Amino acid sequence: MTQTKSYLVSPLEQISSLAFNLDLSPNECLLGIRNVLTSRQSTIDKCRNNLIELENSFQPVEQDNAYYSALEIKSRKLQNRAAGIIKLADFTGDKELINAIRYFQTRDIMENTAPVGFLSDQEQKYLRDDKGNFRISLYKAVLFLKVAEALKSGSLSLPYSYKYRQLNDYLIPEEQWRTKRDVYIKQAGLEDLVDIEKLLFISVKELKISYEKVNQLVLIHKCNPMNLFS
Repeated sequence: MTQTKSYLVSPLEQISSLAFNLDLSPNECLLGIRNVLTSRQSTIDKCRNNLIELENSFQPVEQDNAYYSALEIKSRKLQNRAAGIIKLADFTGDKELINAIRYFQTRDIMENTAPVGFLSDQEQKYLRDDKGNFRISLYKAVLFLKVAEALKSGSLSLPYSYKYRQLNDYLIPEEQWRTKRDVYIKQAGLEDLVDIEKLLFISVKELKISYEKVNQLVLIHKCNPMNLFS
């Protein structure tokens, strides 16, 4: 308390003493307050910076608490929409997330042994309340959101879905490509692109001709080359 008094309270007491001193004129009072603030400027700046740092450290925590509390409240509505789908769907991809999905699919009642490896250490902290109880509704809501995010990013896929399959599943199987390569190329009308050396030779020739035309126009018009394209 002594440190706090000398650190912040002492200047405030001096200012208060000056402000309520009836023997001082307004100008004397103002001058005295200015002298206190000037002499204690480094202390005031240090206190202000510490308060700002403390405030900034609390803001993310408060925001996270508010977010997860709201998510827990809305969990029931989210469960009604997503639980049945996730129970029946067949997922592949991220092992930690798949582990949590499998756990959810095989249990009617969630317990505090539910896998949490798909969450960050910070996210895991919010899964327990102040008494250490596992927040089951919050766990389910976070799980569903993580599944949605993973499907969008491609780290999770649905083998029987056209939109959310793994990238390789959209490609022609390698063996099939080897045996039917010419057929596919002809169907796509890409015969002229098969011979890369020929393609590059033609492209270089066309590019050279284009450069020559531009250079000629520059010489004729004696202008900035960029003006030719404006």
